[in-house]
Amino acid sequence: MGRRRRMLQKIKAKAKAADADGGGGSSDEEGEGGTKKRNADYSQDVDAAHEKINVEQLSKKEELFQIRFIVHKARKLAGAIQSPLVRIHLDTKVLRTKPRKGKNPRFNETLLFSVTKSEAELVECPVEIRVIDSAKSIQYSLIGLYKCDLSIAWVTKDKNLFFKWFALSNPDEPQDGLTGYINVSIQIIPPGETAKDAPKKKKKKVLCVETTASRTL
Repeated sequence: MGRRRRMLQKIKAKAKAADADGGGGSSDEEGEGGTKKRNADYSQDVDAAHEKINVEQLSKKEELFQIRFIVHKARKLAGAIQSPLVRIHLDTKVLRTKPRKGKNPRFNETLLFSVTKSEAELVECPVEIRVIDSAKSIQYSLIGLYKCDLSIAWVTKDKNLFFKWFALSNPDEPQDGLTGYINVSIQIIPPGETAKDAPKKKKKKVLCVETTASRTL
């Protein structure tokens, strides 16, 4: 009986150890091979960008970066739109454009953020582009949004992502599908450097549109 009791105690000890190693619950921080999982609301564009980044080569020293968003225009905004505006959330900071009119408004406004982070932190910095109707109550009515992080600009030439179309969706009304499109340029300006002018637009081509709705719709 004593031997059997000792065997049962060993089995229970192994079970507790397995729970301590993660058997009692999984972590959302890492996936297979130790790869860090991204926000489930992000588009596949973000995953592709992070695959190009070697985190070990990024500086861990905090520096002052300028992040420049140029909000160009929106297209095919859904609903009875009166006064749409664009609000950019970068980490904990928020800036917005002036209100415009109609379903296809042109903004052509520049929103400039200053952030103190290391390169490793900067590429993970969350971005949320919101288009809202400022004429409606309830702290502005959401038309649609797009979520990503700064990695999508970091991996581009000179860290300048110009004239990118993003598809909007409303997470509170997923049945509505896409609720419009927003054209934005994102520039990461390292310390001691100046922002480059956006290139002149050429003749119209077929647009490549990124969406955060593709994973949920």
